[in-house]
Amino acid sequence: MAVNPEVLFKKYTEVKLGSSPTIICPAPYYTIIDSIAFLNITTRIINITGYILSEEDNVPISADRFYISINPKQDVEILTSGKTLSLNYGDILYAYSDFSGSSFNSFVICRHLLEMGA
Repeated sequence: MAVNPEVLFKKYTEVKLGSSPTIICPAPYYTIIDSIAFLNITTRIINITGYILSEEDNVPISADRFYISINPKQDVEILTSGKTLSLNYGDILYAYSDFSGSSFNSFVICRHLLEMGA
C-alpha cells in the first residue's frame, strides 16, 4: 500500500470521560473521521451526546449532533458501513455523558488531509 504524504492518519483516545464536554477529535486540517467508538466503563446505562463545534461560528453545529445510549460495560461504534464524518479546518468534535463520574472512553480514527491546508 502506497503512503500518501498529504494524508495524516491519526487515532485519538480519551479515557474516563464524564459529564463535561471533552474534545475527542480536533481538526487542525480538513478531517475525515472513519470511526468513532465509545466504551461504557460503568455498571449503568449511560447516554452520550456528541457534537461538532465550528471555529467560524463558535457554536455547536446541530446537524452534526448525535445521541447514543450504551449498556453497562458495552461498546458501540457509531460510524459503520463505510460512513464518515467530515470536519472543516478548526472544527472540534466533543462528547460528554449524562453521568457525572468517569463513565466512558472514546476512540476516534481519522484522516487529516494536509493538502487542503488551512
